[in-house]
Amino acid sequence: MFNAILNNDPKSPQWLQQLRQENFNAYQKFGLPTLRDEAWKYTNIKILSKKAFNLTERNNQFSLNQVNKELDAVNVFIVNGYFHSMTNCDTAGLTIRSLATAIQDESPGFNKLNQLASQLKHGFAKLNTAFLNDGLYLHLAQNVSIQKPIHVFYINTQTESVQYLRNLIVAETGTSATIIEHYVSPTSSEYCTNTITEIYLDKTANIKHIKLQTEATDAYHIGTTKVQQDTDSHFESYVISLGGKLSRSDTEVLLAETGCYCEQRGLYLGQERQHFDHHTLVDHLTSHCTSKQLYKGILDDAARAVFNGKVYVHPHAIKTDSSQMTKNLLLSDKAEVDAKPELEIYNDDVKCSHGATVGQLNQDQLFYLLSRGLEQITAKSLLMFAFSYEIIATIKDSALRNYLRDIILQNLPAGNTVKELLK
Repeated sequence: MFNAILNNDPKSPQWLQQLRQENFNAYQKFGLPTLRDEAWKYTNIKILSKKAFNLTERNNQFSLNQVNKELDAVNVFIVNGYFHSMTNCDTAGLTIRSLATAIQDESPGFNKLNQLASQLKHGFAKLNTAFLNDGLYLHLAQNVSIQKPIHVFYINTQTESVQYLRNLIVAETGTSATIIEHYVSPTSSEYCTNTITEIYLDKTANIKHIKLQTEATDAYHIGTTKVQQDTDSHFESYVISLGGKLSRSDTEVLLAETGCYCEQRGLYLGQERQHFDHHTLVDHLTSHCTSKQLYKGILDDAARAVFNGKVYVHPHAIKTDSSQMTKNLLLSDKAEVDAKPELEIYNDDVKCSHGATVGQLNQDQLFYLLSRGLEQITAKSLLMFAFSYEIIATIKDSALRNYLRDIILQNLPAGNTVKELLK
């Protein structure tokens, strides 16, 4: 698959060469997941196993004019899996650079690389580490607060290719930042993105992480975010999946010390035959931690979605406060969603809840809007937007919230009309 022939760079450190080889051997032994694997039972990736994607190549001639940079942010560009450039990065204590360079220079925290990712056992993760080469390295020095969002664009320009991306984010004690992973393509070509992001939050760190997947229509996206939180840290995750033919996004958070707060929100909008699969895991390892999850989806035509959320509460994790909910709207008889919220609790001094709903647009609300003179497509889009907006409504930065709002509106049938109504 993917013309997977390991060409280990002899210039890499010995430990990295060995790590690549070990993971490539594991991939060859176990292969890719199948429908027999519980975590993949609703997502058939057989079509990917038949593809012959080639590794992406560096593209230094890529024009940044092809990227929508409307948001006032620190902009970082990673093209075809290689660090390309960045703008507006002039804050003391914030280090952003190529992951390959960070490994070579042994930048602060680089030794955390793969500590979390090594826990991933499926073939996509093994391939990602086998071809680990470049990506994002982001380090926040102690007590640094970044006011502007850090907007990282991951851009693929090559058809019938696969890009392997690895991101390492280290937030030291008392830091604060908003980081956007934005996966895009200037073409509608067929390609695959295989990405893993590792995030480490030290004591009292406050990180807002937004994964925005707007890949090409025929693209495949397989991505995992692994997070480890220290004492009294605060982590917010927003996963917005809009593009691609098949998309799988996993978010796994380890609440390793007391006082951690974790909130996860997700949105997926599917049409035609798009397939979205979201898996979440919150691992309450210790006491007095809080986690919240809310994932919402709207599916039309023959689109399909999967949500599998799990909260694991260990025996010593007393005073755990956890809630989990997924809500879905099906707009056609052929649309389908598989919702599987899970709680696994090993002590009784907790407050935990979970739930799932699947329904259609409210006909009374639709009739009301039609009676006020709106066309049906506009009325439906307005209700879809209202349903979706809850996911981003908690973002305090109005410029960022409006930026995400406009991207959501672009993916609704009458989004431009709704945008005018909202003015």
